[in-house]
Amino acid sequence: MGRVNLLQQYLIRHIWDTDTRAMPTWRARLVGAWRVFYLIIRDVLFDSQLTLQAMSLVYTTLLALVPLIAVSVSVLKGFGVHNQIEPVLLNFLEPLGSRGVEITKTIIGFVEKINSGFLGAVGLAVLLYSVISLMQKIEQAFNHTWHVSEERSFAQRFSDYLSVILIGPVLVFTAVVLTASVSNTTLYQKMLELPGLGFIVSVFSHVLPFLLVILAFTFIYIFMPNTRVQLRSALLGATIAGVLWQGVGWFFTWFVSNANYSAIYSAFAAMFFFMIWLYVSWT
Repeated sequence: MGRVNLLQQYLIRHIWDTDTRAMPTWRARLVGAWRVFYLIIRDVLFDSQLTLQAMSLVYTTLLALVPLIAVSVSVLKGFGVHNQIEPVLLNFLEPLGSRGVEITKTIIGFVEKINSGFLGAVGLAVLLYSVISLMQKIEQAFNHTWHVSEERSFAQRFSDYLSVILIGPVLVFTAVVLTASVSNTTLYQKMLELPGLGFIVSVFSHVLPFLLVILAFTFIYIFMPNTRVQLRSALLGATIAGVLWQGVGWFFTWFVSNANYSAIYSAFAAMFFFMIWLYVSWT
């Protein structure tokens, strides 16, 4: 630990105590990049609050996931695209393999029971409270990551959360529906048959889901922290996070396919992997 403290003091002295105003532009930007890198290492490796926030979000997500999807289905029914919920959920749980399919069917079954039943005033209030509490917990986690001490006011929180709950699913599933519709058109199929152009279109169709993930991360990074986040900063962070998330997803797929935890956890194996994947995703 002594050497770690000495290294930390050295970095602080040579990175933070350096006046960048008298430096050339390229060198000042290099020092700025080193400062950002130092902060990332400090917060990820030495700040245990990040892992605690991720674990807390796993618990909150488990409680609020079904109500959140139920609210999204209710909103999307007005647009006739509520049937796209299951494919999107399957795509998120793709790293879990066959267990992801099993969990998706279970969650959709719970959602259908909520939509087909009569919740009453108390049930509806509990449902909305679960969704809003998830949004509040996400804001707290992002405020901690951005080192923002002041949370949104109650009125601002209510209006912002309601906007995300009502508009967010529409934007996400509209993008999914448009992507699926374009890929099934005759023009798209003809473009695939053209030499040269077909390769470009094929590559773009494989990159498009990844771009949608980056856009989703960008929106979250701009909206959730209670501070002003520059678009270029959010986009850069979202690109890095998207690459990491996709790469970890491939590794997790390999891990699930090779791990024989069913012999230990039996029927709980699917939930075991689901919780790990939620933790990895939030982290």
